[in-house]
Amino acid sequence: LDGGGGWTASPFRDHFGSHCGMEVVLADGDVVRTGMGALPGAKSWQHNKWGYGPWVDGLFRQGNMGIVTKMGFYLMPRPEAMQTATVQVPGEENVVAAIDALNLLENQHVVNGSTQLFGGPQGWSLNLPVYGPEKIVRAAMECIQDQFAKIRGTTVTTGELFRTPLDAATLERVRKVNFGVPDLSTFGMLGRNQANPSPPGGHMGFSPIIPRTGEAVLEYSRFYRDNLPAVSEGGSLRFMGPIFMTNWERTMVAMIMFPVGKDKAMNARMRNAFTRWVHLAAERGWAEYRAPAVFHDVVAGTYSFNNHALTRMREKIKDAVDPNGILSAGRYGVWPKHLRRG
Repeated sequence: LDGGGGWTASPFRDHFGSHCGMEVVLADGDVVRTGMGALPGAKSWQHNKWGYGPWVDGLFRQGNMGIVTKMGFYLMPRPEAMQTATVQVPGEENVVAAIDALNLLENQHVVNGSTQLFGGPQGWSLNLPVYGPEKIVRAAMECIQDQFAKIRGTTVTTGELFRTPLDAATLERVRKVNFGVPDLSTFGMLGRNQANPSPPGGHMGFSPIIPRTGEAVLEYSRFYRDNLPAVSEGGSLRFMGPIFMTNWERTMVAMIMFPVGKDKAMNARMRNAFTRWVHLAAERGWAEYRAPAVFHDVVAGTYSFNNHALTRMREKIKDAVDPNGILSAGRYGVWPKHLRRG
């Protein structure tokens, strides 16, 4: 319901996008089934999410209009094979062509895994995972090689081809979440390791959505470098980023990570830095897609077109379905009447 993205194949890694049908308890106790589930005895509740008439499931994504007690999911079939291609792109001048190539491969469903882009002025690295039947995965690797061969100086390295189900020994040496096995490896970047024996304990992520173009990647990278000295208080605060990720089709997330821990004063400085990045990004037309609860109002305030028309519309719906404001007041910036400010 929070709208995150996972690591496996599209479209299944889109958490909210892969849901199908809900049962929801409203503030007055009424129980609603969405989509085909509104038909008594429906046999296709988890087959077709749209049903008949206006689609209301979106009201319960990042919302406080009701309590979801049941939800159906589309599950990804276990892929026969998985392989990752790593693309090294020399210099910033080739980033535009590289993102164009990535977009073409994804829009053609040649690359279907969650891609990540790292780099700077000296060079960039793209990780391109592919899931599917082994013959198709091998053919996809050839297509990736052919597409990026058109960019001068670019190299493509294909990783090990994994066949599923993985045996126990193989599972212990791979990144488990890439194979649909939950673990905490995603958070290891800020965890305890040889280089960081006393980790802060956790992190907050600022995850604005930017256009999925090379031009936007370069603009955001310059924006980050230009503002980093001021926001980091002359370098006394350490952030991790930007990390560019494609959790959903046609979408680019430009993440900045903020470590948090047991030092309350340091946490307060990190919260202040987070807020500054939110406002700086909004001035450039980039906004967060979700946020820790403490920042819900801050981020909602940046979605201010036409005097906050979207927030005002959400408030009207909130007043209609939860007039007493008993459900999750303030979640994602939507407040009930008696707590509304201004």
